[in-house]
Amino acid sequence: MRKAALYARVSTALQEKEKTIESQIAELKKQIQVAGNVLVKEYVDNGHSGAYLDRPALDELRAALKTDSFDAVYFHSTDRIARDVMHQNIIISELINNKKQIVINGIDYEKNPENEFSLTVLGAVSQFERAKIMERTRRGWLHRLRQGQLVSQGRGTYGYDYMRKTPTSPPALVINEEQAKTVRYIFEQYANNLKGVCAISRSLEQKNIRTCRGKNLWNREILIRMLQNKTYIGTRYFNTRTREKTADGTRKKNWKIVYRDQSEWIAVKVPTIVSQDLFDKAQERIKKSRERYCQPDVIFLLRGLVVCGECGRRYCSCRWYEKRKLQTGELRVVHWAAYRCNSGSSLAQHDISKLKRCRNPRISTHILDDKIMVMIQNIMLDPKKLSLCMERGGHEPDVNAAREIARIARRAKLLDNQRRQIIDNYAHGRIGTEKYIKRNQALDTELNRLTDKKRELTNAVYTQSGFAEKSIQQFCANARMEFVTCNDFDTKRKFLRDHIEKIIFNRDRVTIIGSVPAKNAPENTPLSFRIEDEIDRKAIRSKTGRKNALNWPKKRATWRAVFSETSSKVMETRRKRRAG
Repeated sequence: MRKAALYARVSTALQEKEKTIESQIAELKKQIQVAGNVLVKEYVDNGHSGAYLDRPALDELRAALKTDSFDAVYFHSTDRIARDVMHQNIIISELINNKKQIVINGIDYEKNPENEFSLTVLGAVSQFERAKIMERTRRGWLHRLRQGQLVSQGRGTYGYDYMRKTPTSPPALVINEEQAKTVRYIFEQYANNLKGVCAISRSLEQKNIRTCRGKNLWNREILIRMLQNKTYIGTRYFNTRTREKTADGTRKKNWKIVYRDQSEWIAVKVPTIVSQDLFDKAQERIKKSRERYCQPDVIFLLRGLVVCGECGRRYCSCRWYEKRKLQTGELRVVHWAAYRCNSGSSLAQHDISKLKRCRNPRISTHILDDKIMVMIQNIMLDPKKLSLCMERGGHEPDVNAAREIARIARRAKLLDNQRRQIIDNYAHGRIGTEKYIKRNQALDTELNRLTDKKRELTNAVYTQSGFAEKSIQQFCANARMEFVTCNDFDTKRKFLRDHIEKIIFNRDRVTIIGSVPAKNAPENTPLSFRIEDEIDRKAIRSKTGRKNALNWPKKRATWRAVFSETSSKVMETRRKRRAG
């Protein structure tokens, strides 16, 4: 049963007097009842000509298309929509774009073979018009840039204010003196070796200076980009980036931004904030800093996979050593390796008073590595145990889950149509840049929420169905075959990267997050699993517990030998650096 609305119209007072509109309404109500739908709204235009689209009831109907108040619209005939064919196409296009069913004289418009050609033409024309608008806008944009005129890109540059064009003056970047002082301070401190990037970040936060977006925290990446921005020396570059394309010239589905060749860049002169000499000094220091940076001497097994369960930051690996004096008087150097929360880097580059310290402890690398391998071997490779770890969204799916998924899909398509309308309005100059950005951000937030909810519901429905069992068994069988061949570090790391999305560590509580590919699921939605266990530190400290926890033949002896060799290499590398 669907919610339906009807639209009826008569043109003249004579038709109204003869009650022809009542016969239309009666016929439409009968069609709705036969179809098993429920009438929720009547839109009636009495004495309004079909030669014009400016009709009160029709305007009300078009305004309600973006809501969920009805799913289908019934018309007595096409001439009741409008007399002009182009006007008919406009109304029908709006109904189709908003995913409303169109029923004319009791027949579904989209399922009628006679209308297939009209639907194809409507879709092609709308696509062509949109592409033409975008191409015309881009061509005009590039033409103005080549003439040396500025165009707005929606995001301002710190230190400048964008002045819109007026009837007497073109658009321009004007120096914001208050922000320009901050820009000069950043360049002077860094270029003259007075402070590093992290120290500059802390000093700006202590002075309560906000970023371009009004935030309190100055991230290291923001400052590096500012130090490399040539706008501050009087040249603003446009047309520098594009979306990555395939070999046949089309854009990839999962595209990424890539830089164009510098010959395609377009330079526009703007007011200068810092001198060329100061800018060059900053670039030289950045270059030297990057040359000093070296890759880590040791790559640990779970690098890039562990996430802090308290603050959500990534865990990184760290190494240190301690000098211990034995009872025999012998001095021994003990090397340690652990995973720790990366919140320490934030504390180093930000004002500590504005941050909350993460209290999640570090964990020795060999303890967490071994625990993950045991969890994989005991649970992830066992289909029965893994099926118990499948996520169901925190509740059992009910009979209305499929309807909810369909409703979410309709809502998502409606938002996509709204985005196209926003782009068209922006291209025609009907809305400004600020409003365009705000509306797009709101749409992105809503679409992400709908996507997460749809994935959760689809996963729940699919997990409860019988299709999930085959996928889990196939996944476990393939994983077991690969796991058996994991005899060295590289093969183990590859196995982990292929089968695990992330590992959450929270005060000895370990959670493995992953997904099982499900080809027969709706829209190829993967089945997510969540394996949880806890590290028993008392068992690890005891000799018996240590042997049981390591679970790999000669693991501890092997680890000591490898780590001893690694430590020697590290010390040798450091000696060479000091000597060089």
